[in-house]
Amino acid sequence: MSRLVFARFWIGAGFVMLMVVAYLSLVDLSSTPAPSWNDKLIHFSVYAVLGGWFACISSGNRLMSIAATIALYGAALELAQAFTPHRSLELGDMMANALGGLLGVLLYFTPLRHALVTLDGVLARQLR
Repeated sequence: MSRLVFARFWIGAGFVMLMVVAYLSLVDLSSTPAPSWNDKLIHFSVYAVLGGWFACISSGNRLMSIAATIALYGAALELAQAFTPHRSLELGDMMANALGGLLGVLLYFTPLRHALVTLDGVLARQLR
C-alpha cells in the first residue's frame, strides 16, 4: 500500500463500493427493469471489479485472502437475501460472485495492476 499516495482514499472508495453492492443486493429492485443479459454476468463482473480493486490496493500482498474475503462477502449477501421478502438465495449467484472475485484478483498478474498506481500518480502530480 505504501506506493499509493492516496491509499486511504482508494481504500475508502473500495469500502463505498462494498456498501453499494450490499445495498443493491438487499433492496427491492422488482420495480426496476430487469437487465436484458444474464444476471450471473452482472454478479461476476461486479465481484471481479471488487477483487481487482482490493488486489491493486494491496500491492499484491494477501491475494488469496482477498479472493476468499470477496467470495465470503458475496456468500454472506446471498444468505442475507434469503431473509428478505423480495429476494432469494441463489447458489448460481454465489458461484458467480466467488469466480468474479477470483478473476479480479488474478488480474493483478496482468498489466491492469498498474492502472490504479498510474491514476494515483497522476492525481498526486496534479494536486501538488
